[in-house]
Amino acid sequence: MNSNVALSLAVLATALAGCQSLDRSISQIGYTPIRPPQTIVAPGSIIRVTSARPLKVATLCTPASAYTSALKVEVSDAATYKWSQTIKSSFDLEAKYKDLINAELGQRSVRSVDMTLANGKVLVLPDVEISRAVIAGATDPACQHTVAYWRGRNVPLSIVSEVLQADVTFTIIFESDVSADVQAKITKDIAPKLLANVGIITDNTVQGEALFWGVRDAPELVELYTSGQVAGPLDEEMAAAAHRSPSSIQGLLGSRTRTKVRSPILSDEAVVEVTLEGAATQ
Repeated sequence: MNSNVALSLAVLATALAGCQSLDRSISQIGYTPIRPPQTIVAPGSIIRVTSARPLKVATLCTPASAYTSALKVEVSDAATYKWSQTIKSSFDLEAKYKDLINAELGQRSVRSVDMTLANGKVLVLPDVEISRAVIAGATDPACQHTVAYWRGRNVPLSIVSEVLQADVTFTIIFESDVSADVQAKITKDIAPKLLANVGIITDNTVQGEALFWGVRDAPELVELYTSGQVAGPLDEEMAAAAHRSPSSIQGLLGSRTRTKVRSPILSDEAVVEVTLEGAATQ
């Protein structure tokens, strides 16, 4: 993928995928809604803020480019139950989104667009997984260098610790005078504006699987990720701490690097727009 390609689509795409009632529901359970729904901010991704108003973040490193071995991500049963209850409803996109679609098409063809989510899961990255990667020397040097570059410029960085995942089906209700052929063409044309990762397209539906809709982040995990570089080679004391518990190794790292637990850089009171930077494509 070209490093300049942004997965944050145009304002139209953000509005279409950003049903306000769903955003509010995501915020109410303590996550930051992300738009458009996509898959690049998996747990373990390293992100930076590129704009405060509106809130935008860029993915510096995906898990695949940040770590040389796969992280073990867990499914939280309790959080998954709450998320699954949240998405039981079928969310109607507001009338203004229908108008935006019609304006994009240059004609009034769409009556409404319904959005249904299913197969909800909450994916969680245990802190100890980053500790294990550091101890095993499984952090990628290129990502380490990129993180050091932005930290040196005091840019807020964080690591995605949890994501809300779900499948989605957009059902497009057309005006009665729109032929089947035209419906199929319109659906195909607007599919990329509804989703960053388009799956199955039919005459009047657009589907996406295992997309991320909300995130939580933990800035202090960036200190943990860079601990091998900041604190020097990991010694026997560090290895012993890792075997005891994640909290013990973080306490040890904190004493060496004067780490302070920071507030998340993302807020559950805003919708974040996500882009992909060149470092994530290496």
